[in-house]
Amino acid sequence: MTKQEYKTLSYRPTEMECNGVGKPHEALEVFFNDFTVEDCRKRLWELYSYWVINHERQGTEHNEASTILLFYTHTEMLIEAAYLLYNKKKRKDAAKEAAPLPEIPVVKPDETVVSITPDETLQQVIQAIVKEALPERIFLINPISDGQSGENLQLELMVLLPETASKPFDEYHNSITAACKDMTSVKVLIRKAQEVYSFLQQGHIFYSVVCTDKALVYSINTVPLPVPEHLPITEIQEKAYKTFEQDTPKCDTFIDGARYYLLTKKYGIAAFMLQQVVEHLLRAVIACLMNRNVFTHNLTSLLQTCRLCAKEITTVFPRDTDKEKEFFQLLNTAYVKARYTNDYEISEYEVSVLLERVEYLQFRAKEVCMKKIEAFGQSVKHLITK
Repeated sequence: MTKQEYKTLSYRPTEMECNGVGKPHEALEVFFNDFTVEDCRKRLWELYSYWVINHERQGTEHNEASTILLFYTHTEMLIEAAYLLYNKKKRKDAAKEAAPLPEIPVVKPDETVVSITPDETLQQVIQAIVKEALPERIFLINPISDGQSGENLQLELMVLLPETASKPFDEYHNSITAACKDMTSVKVLIRKAQEVYSFLQQGHIFYSVVCTDKALVYSINTVPLPVPEHLPITEIQEKAYKTFEQDTPKCDTFIDGARYYLLTKKYGIAAFMLQQVVEHLLRAVIACLMNRNVFTHNLTSLLQTCRLCAKEITTVFPRDTDKEKEFFQLLNTAYVKARYTNDYEISEYEVSVLLERVEYLQFRAKEVCMKKIEAFGQSVKHLITK
């Protein structure tokens, strides 16, 4: 800018550039193409320092100095917030361009397609479980959704064993897994029947939601499932709400830390912070709905347990493509590798994608837990008043 051009600048309190109003994202793109966040901080500090030096000489009033300091602080925050919004839009645009087109399966005229329905697969799995464990009852934990079949079919079952079952649960689990391995993906939760019936009487949220006549797929016990006569439903719900909320302050702190380290380009530490958010969220979900305290840093293990009580949140990390598996692996290994090794590498883009996922997980985990706690209350009230 020439001196002549500089002199033509004037204060415009009510005017805004049309491009800045009509196309804010384009304005941000132009701005951050010209200046990095570090450039902005540096130049802002230079302006503030220049003002301080000159006005100290002139004996500026304390109130005005405080106002300028406040303006400087908020402007710095405003630039960082604008950069986050710009980066988020940039990631979304990049994801749209990179999204692969779905493959269309081609069936040859002479090719015979033989498929087994989900219900038929379920029956095969039940027969295998009965043969291996002689259970008293089997419940389908998660209903089979539309479109689930073949390799996409995943069954989660609760297997209740009679008191006469004498082998360790691990032995039953291993034999059932081996018997079903060629059928489909099967996860089983094994419990003694009497223990679960006792939990039903006490109003245990997880067992009350899962162990219903609607979810029952096998039974040799003709006695109806136990129904509690009186339950402090509101107290149980409030305790569950409180259990979930206990870790919320930690999660908020960790995610704030992740945003800060992303801005300061310490991507490994940012990834560690995000791993901690996910770990605490998943543990909170399990504690809230299953009344279990799980102490592990392994996100794979935590997601497997969450799939039993809150399957909906596990889709935030689908792990159904090589790229999705890679993203999740970066997050899962950050707890150790980002802190203790020198070979952990993660890019700004990868941290940004994970940050967006984790922010959504925060929202989704709370939403799902609240809905399930409410559903528990409605279900138990219905049983008691039947």
